[in-house]
Amino acid sequence: MVGARLAVSVVAVLAILVGLLPPGRAAAARPPDIVVVVTDDMRASDWQALPETRKLLEGGTTFPNFFLTTPTCCPSRTSILTGQYVHNHGVLTNEDKGSPTGGITAFRRLGLENETIAHELGAAGYRTAIVGKFLNGYKPDDPPVGDWDRWVVPSDKGYTNFALSIDGKSRPGKGYLTDVLRDEAVRFVKETPDRMPLFLYFAPRAPHGPAIPAARHREAFRDAAVKRNGAFDEEDLGDKPAYVQRKDEIGPQGERRLDETERNRLASLLAVDEAVVAILGQLEDAGRLDNTYVFVLSDNGYLLGGHRMDGKGSPYDGSVRVPMLAWGPRFERGTDERLVANIDIAPTIAQVAGVTLSAADGQSLLDKASRTGILLERFKDGAKPTYAAIRTEHRLYVEYDTGERELYDHQRDPRETDNLLADENEDEGSRQAEVEELSRRLAELVRCQGDGCREAARR
Repeated sequence: MVGARLAVSVVAVLAILVGLLPPGRAAAARPPDIVVVVTDDMRASDWQALPETRKLLEGGTTFPNFFLTTPTCCPSRTSILTGQYVHNHGVLTNEDKGSPTGGITAFRRLGLENETIAHELGAAGYRTAIVGKFLNGYKPDDPPVGDWDRWVVPSDKGYTNFALSIDGKSRPGKGYLTDVLRDEAVRFVKETPDRMPLFLYFAPRAPHGPAIPAARHREAFRDAAVKRNGAFDEEDLGDKPAYVQRKDEIGPQGERRLDETERNRLASLLAVDEAVVAILGQLEDAGRLDNTYVFVLSDNGYLLGGHRMDGKGSPYDGSVRVPMLAWGPRFERGTDERLVANIDIAPTIAQVAGVTLSAADGQSLLDKASRTGILLERFKDGAKPTYAAIRTEHRLYVEYDTGERELYDHQRDPRETDNLLADENEDEGSRQAEVEELSRRLAELVRCQGDGCREAARR
């Protein structure tokens, strides 16, 4: 039954997306519907596990230089919802054990539920829903956070052992989490009155570890392996900061473990792929799809062996850069190479919906404004130190609170294996001038707010 419905949805939605919706089609009188899909810890290479999503949305715009300004779950998800850098919204870490600066505790303490794009859309007459992960520390018997019309948020327990909060009422989960969330998302679309625009924030757990695929997908990707590029199990970490230098060599056993992790992660995303098809299929059935905007992104990247690391949070490309896909009446088919970020999602939604998001640091993707640099920042959470970094088209410059620094040339060294500030053969004079300029620009960005962030990013 599921397979048959999926096949029908694929054909129907493809016909609409590819054949009947030319870019730039004028929106209907009702404000557009908006769907944001946020995966959890997805890598750039993980897009291979979302083939139907890519196919269905191939008429949209791919942003390959999409950055997660703080590559950690709670800070990044708050940036997605508010359009603010972490140093402005204040959810600094994932810490969910009552920390005043981390997770759900910080979000509530700071009253951020009134600064999200969902709040603004709700005030403008949208019917809003969050279906999936919110922030670390939320418990299913806690009340909803914010004035969402539909609140379907699971516990952090896993893919098959979870509790679910539905509008603040807790119940044990039954089935495979992604499928349960899919059905709830489809139900939300189906039950939304025709006259009302809708906003759906769909946030499955996949491929967050320990990733567990749906039973029907367990044998998928059995031959997959982590790509062994120049950064994998990096031979010499002597030019890296101390927290990276402490990493042991991965070795054969570690490689086998990472490969198995990769297979499970990829397979877990296939249910997400099916969920996107089902959601778009319901939008099509309801006659809404031609007036819908869809954004598909991850909350952060994830390193599997890069620089010997297994995880997220570092300023390296594998952790902070994951392509994003945007589709809708004003997004043209093709690729946009600009430097864009998670802080741009909420301002873009605000523009297409005709609402105001006054505190945002990001910019609408539809404004076509370009950045020359973007801020990456992380506050100490676990073993990784606090850092601030600026990413330009060809450079990554990082300053740690330990006094350590890194500089990479992405034209010559896209794998970030050669820290130019540790290279004694470089011309110190020319390098010093470049570093001083990058450091000056970084200092502006770490203090910026609102319009100041947009101005500093363009200098």
